[in-house]
Amino acid sequence: MARLDMIHSSPLPLVMKLEAIGQIALAKIHHLFSNVHIPKKVRYELNNKTVQRVREWFGMSTHTTRDFIFHSKREGGLGITDIEWTYISTRLAHLLNMLNSDDQAVREIARASLILDLERRKVPKTSDLPSFLGFKKKPSGKLDTNAPGFGVNSDWPDLNDLCDWTGVSLEWKRADNETVSVSKSVITDLSIQHSLTPYSSNV
Repeated sequence: MARLDMIHSSPLPLVMKLEAIGQIALAKIHHLFSNVHIPKKVRYELNNKTVQRVREWFGMSTHTTRDFIFHSKREGGLGITDIEWTYISTRLAHLLNMLNSDDQAVREIARASLILDLERRKVPKTSDLPSFLGFKKKPSGKLDTNAPGFGVNSDWPDLNDLCDWTGVSLEWKRADNETVSVSKSVITDLSIQHSLTPYSSNV
């Protein structure tokens, strides 16, 4: 947010200020997106600050839609980077890529971490209920766990939340596209990969 304030007080022309949001303000935090959990509240505040500054620079009404601000110039918008969706897409891609990484060591470590984390959280496995890679979810979309002491953030509950937010489901599938029920042997079988399937229109 401090970077946005710095841009706001600078004598740069409006067009250059818009470009500076991505090149200066976003660059300051973008390198964190893959590996750091950034709470939704913080992402929302960053977008709010961006919208506020852009409206001030252009003398826009407070009712100017975010769609106009965040849509690309080709779509008739200002082309300002949506920080929340940049974070979501970057982190989602990173976590999914780790589970199916071409690097066997990365894939093994990621899957071992998934098993360890969800078993410690005591998330039950399921084959016929809403799930995250075969681990049971609550009606709210959160992982089904009441394990004490696990109110901490980590990659895999975060991945579940990101998938739920973007409206996709994850399953384990063999090379012939057959869906398989989750088990420790399935997760550690590197020939079986996750498959991403849209299931709703949350976005």
